[in-house]
Amino acid sequence: MLLHLETAGAVCSAALSLGGNLVAYRESAEPRAHAALLTVFIDELLTQAGIDAMGIDAVSLSAGPGSYTGLRIASSVAKGFCYAAGKPLIALNTLQLMASGFMQDNEIAGNYLICPMIDARRDEVFSAVYNTDLSIVKAPAPELLTGESYAEMLAKQTVYFIGDGAAKFSVMLGTKPNANFNPGFYLKAKHQAALATQKFENQQFEDVAYFEPDYLKEFYTTAVVKK
Repeated sequence: MLLHLETAGAVCSAALSLGGNLVAYRESAEPRAHAALLTVFIDELLTQAGIDAMGIDAVSLSAGPGSYTGLRIASSVAKGFCYAAGKPLIALNTLQLMASGFMQDNEIAGNYLICPMIDARRDEVFSAVYNTDLSIVKAPAPELLTGESYAEMLAKQTVYFIGDGAAKFSVMLGTKPNANFNPGFYLKAKHQAALATQKFENQQFEDVAYFEPDYLKEFYTTAVVKK
């Protein structure tokens, strides 16, 4: 049984899966409530499944990029759970998860690319591009968008731009024949089941003591100077 935690975006969620199949799921879009809700969701899921922490074989989490605070919440909870129960930790790239989750939620035929975009303020996003087999076409990175971004790809192939960062890119890009936008797509913990199961079977675990989320860029705060 795997426990999946998702707090990288605006929606907080948790799930249980067995053999890649969903067992139980909880989510909430309540703003700034991830820290309060995540442990509650875990308790509810364990109760629903009729198990305790020792019944979990491993914990997976969306490891970034994404919200700095959100990533810290899932990381802290996951590491605490793994330490206390002696369970392994599985880290999954958030952008790859988005691509995988989009394909799980949408049956789209044909050859196309998937470009998950996470809003990183102003005209910047965290983005990557994947084939439908989830192989990397463009590696995850921070990106400053312009109206010419992805022009070469769009000239050759259909691209699905997904996630909250896709909304501002659709305004910049305008209407293009090969561009499809789904800014309303959001990542759910249950999307982790397939990729986490693969990593569990291959024993691809993190060092719990040294694991840190993948922020992709440094976190900045605004200093208040008193005169």
